[in-house]
Amino acid sequence: MAEINKFCSEIKNENLKELVDSFFKDEEFVKKFRASPGAKKLHHAYLGGLAVHTLNILKLLSHIETVYPFCNKDLLITATLLHDIGKIYEYTYKNKIDISTQGKMLGHIVIGYEMVADHIDKLPDFPQDLKLKILHMILSHHGEFEWGSPKLPVFPEALILHFLDNLDSKVDMMAETFKKNRGKEKEWSDYHPYFEREIYLHEGD
Repeated sequence: MAEINKFCSEIKNENLKELVDSFFKDEEFVKKFRASPGAKKLHHAYLGGLAVHTLNILKLLSHIETVYPFCNKDLLITATLLHDIGKIYEYTYKNKIDISTQGKMLGHIVIGYEMVADHIDKLPDFPQDLKLKILHMILSHHGEFEWGSPKLPVFPEALILHFLDNLDSKVDMMAETFKKNRGKEKEWSDYHPYFEREIYLHEGD
């Protein structure tokens, strides 16, 4: 968590800093966040996967302002830290990774939205515009209705979060395919149902 905490400390906006601290300085939340898988089967589907996925996106954001100087980096860091926190209640993992009743009925997007909205409502004078942006980024981070987002990204930071979330999840799935096939002397993987194609396994120059 040290690397994630470093990103938390980089947030300059006092309102966003207070919001992030309300989660990441809560020992019980951090314990659940550190343990949670990123998914049941698809990407980062192992204990601790949520933290790895979150950190990967934060690292991808590291120099975003040099490419898109008009973007609000504090907003991006905050939304990245919070976008998947609903997964701490979406999954159970005592014996194996599975989806909880709450996860089946609501899903991590709705759970996370409610968690963040509740924390914001307890912070005095939190700007309404900032609240709407953070909540929108949580709702829209899957980027498509068919991928479970009830809203589509409508401003640059929301779009960036969606694409970086999508990038990290898909690269992890492809890397896992390489890992599963290593040592099998195969040039191509079996048909991958998520990618709807075979994956080229050549790792040479």
